[in-house]
Amino acid sequence: MRRWSITAFVLLALAAHTSQLPGQPTTERVGVSSVSEAGLRSAIVALLPQATVRASAAGVLVEGRFPQMQRDTLWLNTSKTGMVPVPVRYVDSLWTRERSFLRGALIGGAVGGVVVSGFFLFLVKGLCESVKGCSDDYPLAIGYGVVIGGGSGALIGTGIGGLVRRWQRRYP
Repeated sequence: MRRWSITAFVLLALAAHTSQLPGQPTTERVGVSSVSEAGLRSAIVALLPQATVRASAAGVLVEGRFPQMQRDTLWLNTSKTGMVPVPVRYVDSLWTRERSFLRGALIGGAVGGVVVSGFFLFLVKGLCESVKGCSDDYPLAIGYGVVIGGGSGALIGTGIGGLVRRWQRRYP
């Protein structure tokens, strides 16, 4: 019963969004243009099966898994109501839930490189026993710190980023 009520709500909201009085000329185009519709279709084609998708259509937000698309309808399998049809021409925005591998690797690599380089510089300065100083060793310490710390931090950051999920906008 609940599934049908939410499906009916979505369809009524879409119908109310496009309604006009009979005999009045349409002054604005309802839905999306053919250029942006092509962009939306390419975004939908790029979706992986069973991807978690959030679609906004005519002011109604629908979130669920993407099992299929038939003709001009995007079907989303929601946890509460089951399969919900979303007409493609009314979709305002499309989001997918993604893991943050790359972001984690970049942040981890940057933090690891800075921390380990700083540690190596501290070691060079603290362990220097030369009368002339160890200024020739600083670039080497920074280089090793960036390579070792950056690589290790990137690996750890990739693992942590794989645990984090965030919404990624696919359209528009």
